[in-house]
Amino acid sequence: MPIEERQPLIDRFSAITGGAALILNPKAGGAGLNITAANHVIHYNPEWNPALEDQASARAHRRGQTKPVTVHHLLIADTVEDVVAERLSRKRELSQAAVIGVEGRNDEYGDIVAALSRSPSKK
Repeated sequence: MPIEERQPLIDRFSAITGGAALILNPKAGGAGLNITAANHVIHYNPEWNPALEDQASARAHRRGQTKPVTVHHLLIADTVEDVVAERLSRKRELSQAAVIGVEGRNDEYGDIVAALSRSPSKK
């Protein structure tokens, strides 16, 4: 959707006083929108990049939000979605450790070394 069409759509959504749903993919939801009329965010398709998912969730947590916001993740058990969800969780942990710094566990070093060995700068 072109940028100039987004804000009127958000304004219409925000003006609804009853129940309403606004469906966006995580990339659109994470691209500069403030959706403070929303009080539930439902992720129904996991993204491989946790930052995209987090940005999409954050659009409902912006300045001007007056309601508590609940974030839901819908996953189908025993499918690839379980694997994606586990990887997202692991990526968030690694990201947090890289930004804040923690004392690593031995089982974490293998993941970090394997990721660094795949770096394009190593080729």
